[in-house]
Amino acid sequence: MKFLRRPWVTALLLLNLLVMGLLLYFGWAESKFPGESAGKSGVAPRAPKYMMCVGERLLVDAKTGKLGDVSGDNVIPLMVVPLMLDLEEFKKLMCNISVPIRRLLLVQNGREARLQLYLQELEKMYGWTGRLI
Repeated sequence: MKFLRRPWVTALLLLNLLVMGLLLYFGWAESKFPGESAGKSGVAPRAPKYMMCVGERLLVDAKTGKLGDVSGDNVIPLMVVPLMLDLEEFKKLMCNISVPIRRLLLVQNGREARLQLYLQELEKMYGWTGRLI
């Protein structure tokens, strides 16, 4: 452990510790979606924009109840997404990809209340289709 005795290594470790402490104290900065208020913390599970993105990927129109054709070659047959604390990343993914998904399997890891609420809302909107598992 001779390398820890060097002053530049010690300074680098202390700087890293200081930065991590500041991030934990002031809160981790999250990128916000356009239209989402900066003062709003956490997940907005009832935001229809993000719910509609999932419906667009499943080729389901939640308003009219019409199902699109998912039998083509340009469709992801099965997408498995484990979710825990990365719900914002999942919402970004669903809104940023353009490939339709035949079956979407969402796996809940842990009992995060906001995630449970979001998944319940998705189930209410798209569970009847059989495309959201």
